[in-house]
Amino acid sequence: MPLIVHRCRTLGRVNYRSDAIVVGGGIAGICAALELLEGGMRVLLLDRDEETAFGGLAREAFGGIFVVGSPEQRRAGFRDTPEAALADWVSFGELPESEHWPRAWASAYVHRSLADVRGWLKERGVGFFPIPHWVERGERRRGNSAPRFHLVWGTGQELASVLARALRTHRNAQGLTLKFGHRVEELVTGAGAVRGCRGRLEAGGEEFEAEADCVIAAEPLACRYEVRSAAASAIQGGRS
Repeated sequence: MPLIVHRCRTLGRVNYRSDAIVVGGGIAGICAALELLEGGMRVLLLDRDEETAFGGLAREAFGGIFVVGSPEQRRAGFRDTPEAALADWVSFGELPESEHWPRAWASAYVHRSLADVRGWLKERGVGFFPIPHWVERGERRRGNSAPRFHLVWGTGQELASVLARALRTHRNAQGLTLKFGHRVEELVTGAGAVRGCRGRLEAGGEEFEAEADCVIAAEPLACRYEVRSAAASAIQGGRS
């Protein structure tokens, strides 16, 4: 079923209805949309910028990816482990035992970065320079015991281009709707959960509202809200 769009004449507002909404067209938003398409969901991605800027600030970045235990590290003669990386992370970040969630995130990342970050990107056509780099220019102090900075071939510009192309050519791309020039200003809640979002078009200021069972805020807007999803299992390909 395609995206449902209708115009509310009395309010002068465009309304959208989809299975899932992704707010933000940066790397995080593109990756989220790819995973949702994998789960067979209709996806509406809203981004305030122009289509030429799809991929966000990654297009201007160097394109470094933090990976632990990679083939690039082994070829360069470095033996790295999630345990060593976690010890570095906790030391460099000065995370005490009381910082439960930051430490939990760090542990999850270092243990899953090889398969879920590097592997996931490689499957979608992203390549890496053969030599890993030091995040702090080789400063070998506690918290920086191995080179883990993996540069993408083509830097961040290529990373954004490859992932945007993977999104547009996905086998379920018929369920994808990209809306640029849509500035999301607030999330819409109901029954104890986020049910959608609303905002204005950058060109002309026309109001819009979007509704979905799954809402992912992949831009700074997320910092101001507690985002809950009624379809969180979609990331694993299921339905709630």
